[in-house]
Amino acid sequence: MIRRVLIGAAFVSLVVAQPGDSLDSALRLLNAGKYQESADILASYLEDNPNNAAAYRIQAIAEFMLGRSDSALAKMQRSIELNPQQPDSFYYLGRLHFSKNRPLEALTAFQKALDLDPSSIRAMNHLGQTYEALGKFSEAEKAYRDAISLNDKSTKKSEWPSYNLGALYLSQGQAEQALPYLSQALAYKPDFVEAKIKLGVGLAKTGEAAEARKVLEDAVHISPNNPEAHYRLGLLLMKSGMTKEAERHLEKFRQLTRR
Repeated sequence: MIRRVLIGAAFVSLVVAQPGDSLDSALRLLNAGKYQESADILASYLEDNPNNAAAYRIQAIAEFMLGRSDSALAKMQRSIELNPQQPDSFYYLGRLHFSKNRPLEALTAFQKALDLDPSSIRAMNHLGQTYEALGKFSEAEKAYRDAISLNDKSTKKSEWPSYNLGALYLSQGQAEQALPYLSQALAYKPDFVEAKIKLGVGLAKTGEAAEARKVLEDAVHISPNNPEAHYRLGLLLMKSGMTKEAERHLEKFRQLTRR
């Protein structure tokens, strides 16, 4: 399963406008989750500024968050036509293609983003995800490692490259190799529930059942309505002979997945 496939508005932090103008307002609304309000401001702005690449870029993300993926793609492509040297536009184009299950188009877009900005951690990380979606696991591993190297040099650390590499190793049956990367992701973001779950699974696979239990119990504590956390903890407890407690978590898993 490929992780983090959607474009979250929280990722948008582009310096495209002066404080107080229409683009700044649209960007603030977008990051606040007010996608329709942002789109409305941009539609009006573009009537008077039809050649503003940044406005189309923000509008594309707003359209995507509103479920209008075809419109979002058209807007992002228009932004690129107006400014083909903006790496962020190719990055978001890649995310849009990936969300529509077009990995080959996504691959081309992420590679172009990296041509324009070789230091982009997020573009390199998503290049790895795209290779993973294509079943090219050695290429995915290299891209994740490259993203980790870029991340090491950055003052603002991202948990995602380490998590994705750890998850890749785990999915390939390489639990021992996965553990340090999943632990690194948690060092960057201690409440990262998905990383805790995978770390717990990895620890269980390497025979560290007691530590795995602690990690999975912590995941349940942080996110009590996470079905996978209950499921993984239930399986571990069942294997440890703690049938009654295991069934409690497995029943919770069933309740959550019936919703």
